Amino acid sequence: MGYLVLGAILGVLVGGLIVYLIIRKQKGGAEGLTLPQMKDRQEHLEKLRQLLRSKNTGERLVNADIEKTTRYFDQMEKEGLIRQEGSGKQTYYTKL
Repeated sequence: MGYLVLGAILGVLVGGLIVYLIIRKQKGGAEGLTLPQMKDRQEHLEKLRQLLRSKNTGERLVNADIEKTTRYFDQMEKEGLIRQEGSGKQTYYTKL
């Protein structure tokens, strides 16, 4: 009887863990972000896109142009909107 109770408790715990992990993954999408984080990211990307629209093709953008830029510049580089040039403190981005 003791093993039956122990098995039932373990089953409930494992089942609960599986449900928790599934729900957590669904909330965060493919990147593992929460919904508020995804919204915040989209807002920052839109601000950066607005900044980019105000620049001429070939004009430089630097990290100081906007806060929290590195990860957003990386995203925009993947989208083909900008190109990273230089390295370290000499890094800048050129509008394509």
